[in-house]
Amino acid sequence: MTDIRRVKRLLGGLVGWYWFHGYLQDCFLEDLMDIFGVWA
Repeated sequence: MTDIRRVKRLLGGLVGWYWFHGYLQDCFLEDLMDIFGVWA
């Protein structure tokens, strides 16, 4: 059971890591451009 739990945690960490970096590359940059577009 501990191995399954460890694998689940590892997979969850990978998914979170990919989601986080995908968010940084896509949504975060778009949000920044929107903010600077409003303030410019």
